[in-house]
Amino acid sequence: MASVTHSIGKLAKAFGVSSESLRNWERQKLIPPSVRTPGGHRRYTPDHVTAIALLLKVDAPVIAVEGPNA
Repeated sequence: MASVTHSIGKLAKAFGVSSESLRNWERQKLIPPSVRTPGGHRRYTPDHVTAIALLLKVDAPVIAVEGPNA
């Protein structure tokens, strides 16, 4: 049975972020490397969904605390 994967656009829309944000987080190693199709397209697994959800949850308070003082 094949694992469920999502395109970068679908995942970005679901989280309310840009595709470029996902690419940047991957480059910065904040999320695991995406799975690639034979054509080179990024595909994201449920593990990526979990990692992105955690990243956004952890990052939000940091932004809120630093925002007014910046």
